[in-house]
Amino acid sequence: MSLPQLAIFDMDGLMIDSERLSRKCWREAGDAFGLTFTDEFLSSITGTAICYCKKKLIQEYGLDHAGADTFFTLKNRLADEYIAKNGMPAKKGLFELLDFLDENRVTSVVATSTQRARAKIHLESAGALCRMVGMICGDEVENSKPNPEIFLKCLERWDCPAQRAIVLEDSKNGLLAAASAGIRCVLVPDLQQPDAESERLAWYIASDLADVVKVLTPAESDSGVTR
Repeated sequence: MSLPQLAIFDMDGLMIDSERLSRKCWREAGDAFGLTFTDEFLSSITGTAICYCKKKLIQEYGLDHAGADTFFTLKNRLADEYIAKNGMPAKKGLFELLDFLDENRVTSVVATSTQRARAKIHLESAGALCRMVGMICGDEVENSKPNPEIFLKCLERWDCPAQRAIVLEDSKNGLLAAASAGIRCVLVPDLQQPDAESERLAWYIASDLADVVKVLTPAESDSGVTR
C-alpha cells in the first residue's frame, strides 16, 4: 500500500495510557456519589465526549444536570492529582510510530473526545504534544464518536481525501466513527477487546503502536498482512 497522507490519532487509550486511570477515577467518584459502575457501562462510554457521558449518567443513574457536573468536577480533580504526581505514560510504540510518520512526511494529528484544555495537558505530560501538527477535540464538535463528525473535520481541515487518510483507534466507538467517515482504521485494543463487528470493520488490528509501523512499511504490507 502507499503511505497515507494524514494519520489521525485518537488520544486516550491509544497515545496515552489513560483509560485505566479514567476507570479508576470514575469508580472513586462513584463511591462518593453512592454509584457503582460496571465494566459494561464504562466500555459503552469509552472514546465518547463529556457531554455524552453526562447524558448517560443522567439517563442510567438518575443524576440531574447539576449532579452530573459535580461528578465530573470530582472525577477530573482525582485524575489531575494523579497526573501531577505520577505523570501521564505514553503507550508502547508511540514515539517509534511518530518517528516513522515524520520520516515519511505523513501529517500526524489528534482527534479526541477529550476537551482541548485537558487534552493539551495530558499530551504535554506524555511528551507527545509537540509531535502533533494539530488537534480537533471533543468541545469543538457537536456530535461525539461514534458519529463521524470529528474525523470528517480532520479531513476538511488538513485537506485530505478519506482514501488518503488512516485513523488509529483503541475503542469500538472510534472504529465505528472512522468506518462511517469512510476512513481505514487501525485498531489497537486497550481495555476493550475487539468483537466480531470490530474485527470486520478494522482495516488492521495491531498489537501495539510499534506494530503499526510494520503494517505501514511497504515491504510488510505487500506480504499480505493488511486488507
